[in-house]
This record gives sequence, C-alpha cells and structure tokens, in this order.
Amino acid sequence: MTKIELWQLIFSQKSMQTYSAEDYLVALLKDIVQDASTVFWNIHQKEINLDTDEWIEEKFQFRPYDWNQDWKTDVSKIIPNICFSWVEINYYKYLGRGTTTNKNWSPDQWVRWYNKFKRSLIQFEKNYKKQNIL
Repeated sequence: MTKIELWQLIFSQKSMQTYSAEDYLVALLKDIVQDASTVFWNIHQKEINLDTDEWIEEKFQFRPYDWNQDWKTDVSKIIPNICFSWVEINYYKYLGRGTTTNKNWSPDQWVRWYNKFKRSLIQFEKNYKKQNIL
C-alpha cells in the first residue's frame, strides 16, 4: 500500500476524504499512464510527459502534481491528478507517492475500472483518427 505522506496528513484536508491506493492499483495506474502517452503520440506525433504536462479530454483527465498546493489551499480547489468515470486519483509529487483515491473498491472493482479506462483510451484514439482523416 502506498503510504500517505506526513505532509498530506497534517496539512491536506483532501487526504482525509480519500483512501490510500494499494500497490496493485498504482501498477494499474502506471499502465494507464503509459497507454495514454502512447495514444497521445499516435494522435499528435509528439511526446507527452504526464508528470509535467496536462491532458484534458471530455472523458478523462491527466494533470501533473500542482506545486502551488500547500496547507492553505482550499480543499475544494484541489484538482485531481487523474480523473475517469467518477474516480479521482491524487498523488504527492509523482504517481506512486502518497497516492490516494476517492473510492474504496475491491480489487475486482478496480480491475473493471482499469479495463473500462483502457477501452476508453482505445476508443478515443479511434474516434480522433476517424474525425481527422483527410
């Protein structure tokens, strides 16, 4: 299980409203990020680093860690690092460190969500290519 950082526990109201991500979930998330990077390349023919770059679409969102967050940040203004299908993922500085989520799901539920996310990325790429054929 990834450990919530001491800083998060002391200063972040958001960490008190979320669940710590298990190691298997972090592995699934890293795979999703890798696939998202590949889809981005296939569409735009340029690399994206989801640790530093933002990619926002209608069905999914990837944002880097916000270095402007501190203990004074209003919890309602904290934007998740990864969003898909009502699931919010937050992390401290990088994915895998202090990773939390707004869902307390079983491994089976996470695997179903993961598969749905992967299918959504594949479908997004197909739709984008179909709409942008010359």
